Order: sequence, then C-alpha cells, then structure tokens
Amino acid sequence: PAVRSASPAPGRPCPVRAAVVSACLTVALLLLLLATRPQIAHAQAGGPDGEGHRRVVLLSMPDQVFSATAAALGPWAIAVEASTEPPPADEAAAAAVAASHDATAVAWIEGAELIIYDALDLGLERRPAPTTIDDATAASIALTIKTALRRPLRVPAMVAFPGAGEPIPRPPALELDRPAPPPPAPRLIAHLAVTAGARVPTRTPAPTLPRISGRVSLGASTWRGLAVVAGAEAGPTADVTADGLAATYRDIGAVVGVAWRHQLRPRLWLVPAALAALHWTSLRGTLTTADGAMDVDQRDHAGAGELEVAVESGASLRVGAVLSATATTGPVRYQVRSRDVLVIPTLSVSLGLRVSY
Repeated sequence: PAVRSASPAPGRPCPVRAAVVSACLTVALLLLLLATRPQIAHAQAGGPDGEGHRRVVLLSMPDQVFSATAAALGPWAIAVEASTEPPPADEAAAAAVAASHDATAVAWIEGAELIIYDALDLGLERRPAPTTIDDATAASIALTIKTALRRPLRVPAMVAFPGAGEPIPRPPALELDRPAPPPPAPRLIAHLAVTAGARVPTRTPAPTLPRISGRVSLGASTWRGLAVVAGAEAGPTADVTADGLAATYRDIGAVVGVAWRHQLRPRLWLVPAALAALHWTSLRGTLTTADGAMDVDQRDHAGAGELEVAVESGASLRVGAVLSATATTGPVRYQVRSRDVLVIPTLSVSLGLRVSY
C-alpha cells in the first residue's frame, strides 16, 4: 500500500511555522500601534491637554455682546466671562489677562476693531467691529468670536514617536478659516431726549428761568455715533420786579445742531453737542412811575450758540445729567421811555436732569 507522510517536501516551508510567525508579527504590530496612539492623539488635539477653548473673557464689552456671545458659545461648552478691566496694550498684556482668568481667549473692542487674543494659537486676530452696539450688531460680534474660537487649532509640523531617532514629518492640518460675516447694512438710529432744569444768567437782576426741552436726534449706524439734532425748549414765565416794574418774562427757543454719542463703558454714555438756537422773548406787565402806571407789552428775539455735554446711564432707557452754556449774539434789552427796565446778559448756564430713549 502507498504511504503518505506529514513531513514537508524538501525545500518547501512548513505551514504551521508560517502561521505562528504571521501571528507573532500581527501581535507586534498591534502593540506598536497602541504605544504610539497617545502621541498621535496629543498632536491632533493641538493643546497641552488635548482640549480646545474652554473659557473666553470679554473686556469692557456691552451687556448685549456678553449675552449674545454666551448664547453662541453655550452649545460648545465654552464659558464666557465679562470683566470691566481696560483693554490690554499689547499681546503680552493680553496673555497676562488670559492667565489671570484661567482663560484660553480674550476679546475686546478697540475703536472700529474687534481684537481676539488666542492663548492656544498665541496670537492676536483683528476683525472689523461696529461702533454702535445693539442687538443686531451684538449678534454679529458674537458670531465673529465663535468663528474664531471654533476654528481647528494648528498642528505641529513634526511629531516625534518614542524610540524613533528622527521625527517623522507630518503634513500641516487644514485650517477652515471661514471669512468674517459681512457688516450689517447701514440703518437709521433715532433718539428722543427730554430735559428739565433751569437756566441761570451770569448777571443779575435778570431772572432764573425754569426750562423744559425736548430733542430728537437722527443718525446712521455708519456715522460713528454722530447725529443731527433738532428740538424746542420753553418753560414757565419768570416774575420780574425792579424799579417800579411788575412783569412776567417768557423765553421760547428752537435749536438745531450735531451731537456725538460715545460709549465710555457698559451702560455709561457721554453725549456732547454743539447747537445753534433762536429765542423768542416777551415782557408783559405794569411799570409804575411818578407820572402813573403804564402797561408794558414788548417782544424781542435773539440768536444764540450752545455747547452742552450730557452723561447718561442705562441701556435702551437712559437717565443722566446735562450741563450747557448759552451765548446770545448780544444782550436782550427791554426799554420803556429810553430807560432799561430789563437786560438779559449774553452768557447763561443751564443745568438739568435728562431722560433719553
């Protein structure tokens, strides 16, 4: 009978030995991959702990920007913190602010620019920013901050593996740097202000006049806070008694000019204005002399220039104080029989409380 042998033919490899060698090589390859996986993951994360942004600090930002940014970054588990610290002067100062708040990014507005310091990328990024802050522009700023912080981090060009004598070159990661959203279209900005106070002459016996004024300002979002102002002012009559005169004095005025609305800090505004005014005045009463009593009913008008500055606090509805100086083209004189019975001096000062919306 024929005899079959399990021994391999001469010159032919043993199948069992080949299977054992293949299994050993597979196990060695798996161990090598497990040993190098932490280093690969660390390099791809881009940060010291394999994490992205975790906290951003907004410096001297309006409340609307804080709320919009917190809403935009909330789903990404990035905390938003507001601080009243002044903006840093340079990149080193921004890094110090980030370190003091344990933050990975710092953002602030400087003039017409939004500046973002990225502590992970170690750099400053500048984007255009609106000068007037409202709900729409705040949402635009929040989207810009979110775009900058959610961008993939830069990966080091070389990644060293344990036991390797030379680093293995690694191609740079793609950076999806989406362009900033376009600025919002120009829009009309209107403000209404009501002031109650008093106008005090710089010389007596001219009377102190209670004043109530209303003004409307119209501007555009691209005017950097400038606006055209128009309004009117009036008040109760003032009693005038001097040298036999018993009368009442009235002053009604209209103003036009320009104003500049500047935000000093969140919820605090400075509003200086330069105005031209026209005043209509009247004096009515009785003048008693040695010859008897006579009626006085006179009217006059005068042009004037006004400089004022207001400080307001609040968001949409603001309350503050206003101080102004008024200079007429000359003193307003009322005469009876060529004798001055009332002289309103050229310069007067006004102080009042102001409410604007």
